[in-house]
Formats: sequence, structure tokens, C-alpha cells
Amino acid sequence: MNKKITATAAKLLSDIKNYLERNEIILAVISGLFLFLSFPQYGFGAIAWFALVPLFFAVYRAPSIRRAFTLGFIAGVVGYAGIIYWITYVVVNYGYLPVYMGVIIMLFLNFYLSVYLALFAAGVYFFRIKIFFAWWRQRCGYLWNI
Repeated sequence: MNKKITATAAKLLSDIKNYLERNEIILAVISGLFLFLSFPQYGFGAIAWFALVPLFFAVYRAPSIRRAFTLGFIAGVVGYAGIIYWITYVVVNYGYLPVYMGVIIMLFLNFYLSVYLALFAAGVYFFRIKIFFAWWRQRCGYLWNI
């Protein structure tokens, strides 16, 4: 009975791993979720230490720099949607704008900020091809700080 449960769990984990390997978008969404959950309001600050790891796996498997940019943009949109949701409230209540304008302003800001994460992902992809792995890790830190 125990071996059957272990075999079933191993097959399930293998299926999940294969599914995630084929779908980089899910990894980018997971990275975005980890990014906004790492903020103090949600109380999962320890997630910040590995929030970008799913994005790194997705970018590593990306076939082109355009795909890496898109994956970074997706992670940014998901992450910043959870981080700057309060913009709508502020614009509506203190700027006396209608709710739809508050949502539009928040989405524009979200897309603008997501471009930074997209450029980071494209830079990680670019340096992944150009230099050795030991230098790649160092360059990722430089890119993040830019």
C-alpha cells in the first residue's frame, strides 16, 4: 500500500514537472505571485529570496529574447497588479475620478512598471547566451540593480 502511494505521488510530481517545463507562462505567473506575496502586507517576506527563481527557469528555456521579454512582462503584470492595487482607491477617493478611470490609470502604471521586469528578463537571456554560468549569476545581480 505504501509503495503504491509513493509511486502515485512520484508520478504526480513528474507530471507537474513536465507540465511546467512545457509552459513557461505558468512559471512567469508563479514568479509574479511570489513577488507580490513577498511584500509586508501579505506577511510572506521570506518568499522574496526565491521569488525570481521560477522566472529564471522560464527565461532559461525561452527560445528567443522576445519570448524572455514577454515572460518578464507577464511576471511583472501579475506582480505589480498585487503591489499597486491601491492606486485605484487613491485616484477614485482623493482625485475624484470615476472608478473606470482609476482602473485604467492603475493598469497603465502596472504595464509601465512591468517593462522593467521584462527588460531584466531579456537581459538575463542575453547574458545567458554570451557568457559563462559563473559570470551569469553576477550579471543578474547587476541587471537587477540597474
